[in-house]
Amino acid sequence: TNMRPAIPKTCSPSGSTRLGTEGTVSVAALIDVKGKMIDIKVIQSSGSEKFDKEAIQYFSRCKFSPAKRNGNPIEIWQPLQYKWGLNK
Repeated sequence: TNMRPAIPKTCSPSGSTRLGTEGTVSVAALIDVKGKMIDIKVIQSSGSEKFDKEAIQYFSRCKFSPAKRNGNPIEIWQPLQYKWGLNK
């Protein structure tokens, strides 16, 4: 089958500063056939509850293009990563 994942189209920037830190939060977002996120869960924590919550808030502000199978929109759990690095 021909499948295309759900893709974030736009996201608002985060207001948090992470001076001196870096890490990754892995989440899964349930995206409906219209590209709306209807659920999200942390799959792999960054080790910081604050940054895990920030990842969820960040992706909650995103607009998605829906996943498609054979050209038709489908509901899908889409894996996503929220990464941040050291400010230089």
